[in-house]
Amino acid sequence: MEKQIAINETSDPSWLIDIIVQDNTEWREQGCTVLLNLSLIENNKLKLVRDYRIIPALLKVLTSDSLKSKELVCGILWGLSTHKYNKSAILDSGIIPLIIEIVKTNTGKASESCWEMIRNLANEPDIATRLIKDHQIVNALILSLKVENIGHVLFESIARATCSFTSCSLTKKILFENKAFLQTILEHSARGITVKGQELFCVSFHNLVIEESIQPHILTNYEIIEKLTNIIISSELTPENSNIKNYACTILQKISTKFELENYINIFQAIFLLIKEKTEINLDSIDLMKCEERSLSFLFELSEMNENKLFLIEKEELMKNLIRISKKYDKKIQSQAFAWGILWRISDSEISKHTLINKYQILELFVFVIMQEENDKHAVEYAVSTVYHLSSKHEQKKNIFFETPHLTESLMKILGTEESFSENVREVVCSTLYVLMSNKETQELYIKTPRLISTL
Repeated sequence: MEKQIAINETSDPSWLIDIIVQDNTEWREQGCTVLLNLSLIENNKLKLVRDYRIIPALLKVLTSDSLKSKELVCGILWGLSTHKYNKSAILDSGIIPLIIEIVKTNTGKASESCWEMIRNLANEPDIATRLIKDHQIVNALILSLKVENIGHVLFESIARATCSFTSCSLTKKILFENKAFLQTILEHSARGITVKGQELFCVSFHNLVIEESIQPHILTNYEIIEKLTNIIISSELTPENSNIKNYACTILQKISTKFELENYINIFQAIFLLIKEKTEINLDSIDLMKCEERSLSFLFELSEMNENKLFLIEKEELMKNLIRISKKYDKKIQSQAFAWGILWRISDSEISKHTLINKYQILELFVFVIMQEENDKHAVEYAVSTVYHLSSKHEQKKNIFFETPHLTESLMKILGTEESFSENVREVVCSTLYVLMSNKETQELYIKTPRLISTL
């Protein structure tokens, strides 16, 4: 490894800059190699650009026929571009058209370095906007990704540059309205050459979707729902790809607020599969848990529509997973709360009540959860509200509610433990008891339950 040298009064690099503009290819390459070494040191970056005006010399080298010289110059520019002052200097130097030509025609180290430089430049919003508007950088990006047998390193360099552009508030809408760009990043989000690159393209699309000014009609034009769903179901869930599926779920959740999704039944099936796979592989990494949480959050939003409630109650495997998740409290995530929230919304449907009580033993599940030492406070609220919904089913009041083991004790626990349960939860329990007591037979059973009477 070559020794890195800091520029000072005794190490003036002017002679190196003079050498690289000479016609001697060997000297040029050796000079560029030393300058590349110098550009790696933070204290040298600004000096090379401001004090020694290196960029015009680099521009001249880029017009030469030596591929190695071009690779070295692109590496130098990558290093220099990390300094904030140098970004504008590089952009204003007239070198960008040459860089664009390189990324369109080169798939080696020169192109990799150019994309990393572009990524650094795009971290400044004004520069990112100029690159898109004045230099047709988006077209270059699309063309670069169309190259056959693109290398893994280059693919990830382009992906990182894409993330920089999509993170810029000034360029998001421009990029989202570019159909070719949108289709390109969606394609590589679904089928990336590397897992890391694929994840970065998912992040890029996520960056665009969270922009509130994006209009709903734009989202419906490119089969976005189908493509995102395919990301979730196209491969088995693993620790390596969990972030990709996580972002896909997050994007689906975001765009669900922009237009109706009741016709996209595949979304439910994809999320159901994601939750099912997570259970089967028995992995407890935080990424996978977050992935499950986002899936449930998305289902919770969609379960508000009546037609979706009926669809969910008919999906046996999905219901089993909801019940499994509703039993387990984890302070790191809110999966338990979302699972109970979905069950609560489903229980509001008259058609679903019988199935929840008889097929899925929802009352026994309620008892199990309430009797645990720890629960998500929102999960408890949804659980109690679920029982309240079910209590309005007249014919079930006597036979089900008072034949469910320990149900009465669970209700009394809530009423008798002020420090553990919120006032809102206790009020819902009282409302549930009030509804039950509207039936004569249940009134008689209450009278025979002294402990409950004393608690009240």
